[in-house]
Amino acid sequence: MYSLGQALPASELAYRAGIGNSSASEHLALLERAGLVRVRCCGRHPYYELTSETIARTLEELARIPSALGKEHLSSIPEGLRKARFCYDDLAGEMGVKLTDALVNIGAILPRGQDYILTSDEPEPLLSLGLDLHALRQKKRCFARQCLDWSERRPHVAGALGAGIANRLLELGWIARSRDDRSVQVADIGKTELRERLSLIC
Repeated sequence: MYSLGQALPASELAYRAGIGNSSASEHLALLERAGLVRVRCCGRHPYYELTSETIARTLEELARIPSALGKEHLSSIPEGLRKARFCYDDLAGEMGVKLTDALVNIGAILPRGQDYILTSDEPEPLLSLGLDLHALRQKKRCFARQCLDWSERRPHVAGALGAGIANRLLELGWIARSRDDRSVQVADIGKTELRERLSLIC
């Protein structure tokens, strides 16, 4: 439920949380009253989504607490979520960190303070993905933030650039969202293209 623009019905959220539908409805009602989730109606059916990026990021921060206590706590995390997942609207997990490292290693971005900066106005590796960097710079959010990954304990690129990359990979069909959770599957064509363009081994 952390992904940007992804709204889910109460029954689906109940299934993912491993609780009954009535319990899920009660929790969602409380969250809605607190302003943490909002409801979208699709026909007669209500769908729930987080109200803001701030809420999603806060949930990611809370998710880091178990990993800070020791590696043994990470063993309960589903393998799919550890390999690749959405952190709000950017790529996280092993893939997200590897993607970020690849962009640094090939000279597209550099860490600077809590952010990343572009090494030029139009780095070729990012242009080769078909990203509109000018449009991403106009977004009313941080352009490229270092987001500490709670499972990898290393940063992945977030902000407008991170979201832009994730959206572009979805558009190209190189990755796909899981129907069951926030995990991401990498298509064979995605593995090939990312290896050739970014030297990224998925």
